[in-house]
Amino acid sequence: MDERGERRAVEAGGGGGGTPRAWAVLVRVDLKAGLRGVPVVGDLVPVDADVRLEALSAAAMSQGQGPDEVRNLNEALARVGSGDLLVPTGLKSRVALGVTASLAGRREDLWAMRSASGRSLTATDGHPRDGAAGAIVWVPVGRGLGPVRLERLGVQYKAPPATVWVLADASVELAGLTFAADGMGLGIPVKDPAHVTARLDGLGLAWDRPPLKVAGSFLLRDKPGYSVMIDGAAAVETPALALVAVGGYAQKIGEGPSVFVFGRLALKNGQGVGPPPFRITGAAAGFGFNSTVRVPGAEEICDFPLMPAGADHLLSAPLAYLEKLTGATGSGRPWISPAPGRAWLAAGIDFDSFKFLKGSALALVDFGTGADKDFTLALLGHLEAEFPNSSQPFAKVGLDLAASYSSRTDMLGVFAKISPGSFVVHESCRLSGGAALCVWFGASAHPGDFVATVGGYHQDFSRPSHYPDVGRLELSWSVSDNVSMRGSCYAALTPAAFMVGTEVKVSFHAGPISAGCEVGIDALIQWDPFFFEVTAHADIWVELDVLFTLRGTFGVGVDFWGPPTGGIATVHALGCSFDISFGEDRPRKRPLLSWKEFTERRLHDPVVEVHPVTGLLPAGGPGEDAIWQMSHDAFSLTTRSAVPVTHARLRNGQEHRAPAGWKDSGPIPVRPVGLDAVTSTHTVEVTHNGQPYDVEKNRWQVDRITGPVPLGLWGTPLGDDEPSLPSGEETTEAVTGLRLTVPPAPQDDAGLATTEKTLAFEDTDGPVLALPVRASPVPAAVERPGVRAMIAAGVAGAGATGRTALVDQLAQWGLAPTSQGQPCPQDALCEYSDHLWVYLRSEPLLCQDKKGAS
Repeated sequence: MDERGERRAVEAGGGGGGTPRAWAVLVRVDLKAGLRGVPVVGDLVPVDADVRLEALSAAAMSQGQGPDEVRNLNEALARVGSGDLLVPTGLKSRVALGVTASLAGRREDLWAMRSASGRSLTATDGHPRDGAAGAIVWVPVGRGLGPVRLERLGVQYKAPPATVWVLADASVELAGLTFAADGMGLGIPVKDPAHVTARLDGLGLAWDRPPLKVAGSFLLRDKPGYSVMIDGAAAVETPALALVAVGGYAQKIGEGPSVFVFGRLALKNGQGVGPPPFRITGAAAGFGFNSTVRVPGAEEICDFPLMPAGADHLLSAPLAYLEKLTGATGSGRPWISPAPGRAWLAAGIDFDSFKFLKGSALALVDFGTGADKDFTLALLGHLEAEFPNSSQPFAKVGLDLAASYSSRTDMLGVFAKISPGSFVVHESCRLSGGAALCVWFGASAHPGDFVATVGGYHQDFSRPSHYPDVGRLELSWSVSDNVSMRGSCYAALTPAAFMVGTEVKVSFHAGPISAGCEVGIDALIQWDPFFFEVTAHADIWVELDVLFTLRGTFGVGVDFWGPPTGGIATVHALGCSFDISFGEDRPRKRPLLSWKEFTERRLHDPVVEVHPVTGLLPAGGPGEDAIWQMSHDAFSLTTRSAVPVTHARLRNGQEHRAPAGWKDSGPIPVRPVGLDAVTSTHTVEVTHNGQPYDVEKNRWQVDRITGPVPLGLWGTPLGDDEPSLPSGEETTEAVTGLRLTVPPAPQDDAGLATTEKTLAFEDTDGPVLALPVRASPVPAAVERPGVRAMIAAGVAGAGATGRTALVDQLAQWGLAPTSQGQPCPQDALCEYSDHLWVYLRSEPLLCQDKKGAS
């Protein structure tokens, strides 16, 4: 690229009388660059339709000048022979950068000017544009040259680094296919104008030839920390159906690429596939690699974009849908985001039944592909029923469902929520509320805990924070301008209690007269330890407001408890009230569990568990039993106790000792039993061939495992005024088990070799099993598929003819050996045959002997 720099300094104004003098400094650098250098689309631009950059200019003035001052300066420059080096018309800022571009002989001077505050850009016509830093000044062009259509040219200044960008809003049409460039342009570094860089923010394509219509768009995003980020959307539309897909490719600096694709198929004009009882009206599917999906709750189902019904606007606005998926606009948490070592799959359908019931369902699995093998499985759905299916339905009910299981938290959760807009009888009779079922398994923070609730909990139940917060199941009806009704109900079941309740309120208002009634009942039953409390009330009130307000009320309430059984009835009328007690007084001290009741009811079974972690071998041949087959080349296992561990011991015969580095912790409290100092000893014993085995002497590594335990079980003992139900306190950290890791076996690089014939069968008078012979050197070996199956068949089948004949004779005498209750003609080879796939974890390598046999 050739360069030529010019510089002129011009002073204009009077020489005396205090007249202020104005000055301007102009710099111009000639350029040779065009849009044909832009990647991807540059080759589509014809040579005679190329947008060429001719020069980069900069202007600095003593102060902002008006049109008259600028005209005087340009006349002075013309007199000194400055050529094309002129002050831009309408220059009102002290500093400006400009670009001279040409299109088929037409010249455009584009200037980006800074205001005094340095925050806004102004075009050469003096009209302000976008006030944000880095805004673009556009000049309309509206010209077409052959297949190229140039709508406008723009200039943008961005720093750091200080760069002037010349952008073109252009499109190219070839044989009916239209390519539209987004953010296509050239960047001119201010410090080094010779090195022009190309830019392309996105590319759109379109094809419209009835009955087929295709459209697509791909965006290149600039995000800190990423070397590349590309998002795209494409749509194919016919009179019968529409298919739209969105996707993204991103790569963080120093990490692998992240990819996702999601597509939506929709049938038009109410069409469907299948019989009327169950018609599929649409489908959606997608996957991601090094990517993860945020699983929604029931309250987010209606906004979850991967739901088939939620992807409807993907058909009309795919880029906006894509930005919602990835959070590119920064408006909220992204649904899909890059995550190294994770992948996800999703598939769903839209369906209806006789056009009475409509629904969407989506199955989603998010899992680890690296060292972390955890996974999340979710089933999401939306159901909507309308009766009758007309312009004035009698009832319309929508339900959002979300069920998920995560191996990381080891928790299953099922959530449901009535959708907004649901009603019965009349549109003014609104329904709302939700339900939930949560189960925490053995590896979770709350093993053995569960909750099932519809409409929430009893008002006196202190909800633990890990229990879901569920809204009341409510019906709200404005019957008329004078009458309204509201009803609610709930029910919940936990390991410690059952609760149920309902309430109905009716009110009337007409002129000065108001009246109403309220009826409700609540019951809370606790069984660990057993205790119940039931409250009920009924109230009626009337109010007259003329010159002053008169209000009359009548009501009765009952509070009933046990054991010991007793209660109080309260009557109030016209401002007076009195109580009637019956049965036993309310107990002052909360009942506690016995140790036996606590261990049987509150500790999950088994109390102590052992789990393999690494080194577990796959199932072998037939006859596999429940005993673990572990690899001798390093394996590990964990123990888990439902009771927090205060003391850990390794047992070797009669000897009990703490693992190396172990420090016993202090005693723990047992809240439901009322104990404040209990110790727990966790003992691990390993035997080998029936004899005690010293794990630490044999270099086994023993580590402690810590995790959260519920304070409802292992918290401060209950006091007289404390609720015996679990409090809102969460968990505390404690030792819950041990991890034992066996060191790897010493490696022997020398291979062992034997013949296929020796492994297949042996003579009746020979040894039970030929010892493997070390071959030195080992001939070149090859792997042949199916050798293990052939060996097993030879051991158990007709291949062992000699031994079979012998055992047949022994069977006549009743002396034949057996394997798992069945005759076994291979006696000592039975165990080898049964576990062949454990001994030979891969196909043996076969070598040719001198005679060519394997």
